[in-house]
Amino acid sequence: GVLVFFSGLAPALLMAPAAMVQYTVIDPLRARFPLLVAAMIAGWLSVTIKCPFDRLKTLLQNDPSKQRTATELFAATVRESGITGLWTGYGVTLGRDMPYHLLKWGVYVQAQALFRATLTGLSPGAQNL
Repeated sequence: GVLVFFSGLAPALLMAPAAMVQYTVIDPLRARFPLLVAAMIAGWLSVTIKCPFDRLKTLLQNDPSKQRTATELFAATVRESGITGLWTGYGVTLGRDMPYHLLKWGVYVQAQALFRATLTGLSPGAQNL
């Protein structure tokens, strides 16, 4: 039925803290490192936190019986593969998400400079972010 569209929603919602961590650490990282390095570190941290939940979401969506819960799939994964089984697909997830994080923070910084310049009347290159 219609509920199939919401399979995997609970683990997806549990990924929100990973995004909050990323947004929290990006400014302190930008103060210490070049933007691309800061974005890579923040992105890596985000993927590392969210990967187990992404794995559970994928397992829920691909469960042919549609009868198992996220808790049951979590327990089965740990039982069959150990705790590291929750990070199955970590490298692929990192490869998928890292370009997105680099682009996101690059665009963010450029947009921030453009808006700041528009508000102050300076050219976008005249300010150091």
